[in-house]
Amino acid sequence: MRPLGGPAPRGRWLVVLWLGYWAGLFALTHLPKLGRAPSPIPHSDKLVHFGLFFGLTILGHLACTRRSAPSARKTLGWSAVYLVYGALDEWLQQFVGRTPDIADWLADGAGVIAATLLVLWRQSTKDAS
Repeated sequence: MRPLGGPAPRGRWLVVLWLGYWAGLFALTHLPKLGRAPSPIPHSDKLVHFGLFFGLTILGHLACTRRSAPSARKTLGWSAVYLVYGALDEWLQQFVGRTPDIADWLADGAGVIAATLLVLWRQSTKDAS
């Protein structure tokens, strides 16, 4: 227990950061598309989708493991939540003047899967030592 007025535990800030990131991600993907110059990098929007969902998955893992390491089942369960969220996010974009794109969701999913594999690998190396 912390003294009254003392600093909050580090883990609580991770939860706030994770939920804030998720809310920011939702807001970012539901703003109407503004006219912008095309990127010189082919498929750069897919790299952005990958990175954003990779970050969401890693932050979620850090926020949820501040007290103890989760089981692989719990890690995979959260990854399924992020995959479903990505699909729902794409579908909802049609209502704000954006175009849902299966390729965007696949990029989201690739980010979730890459982060999940990294987390599971890291957990297995900690268990082995």
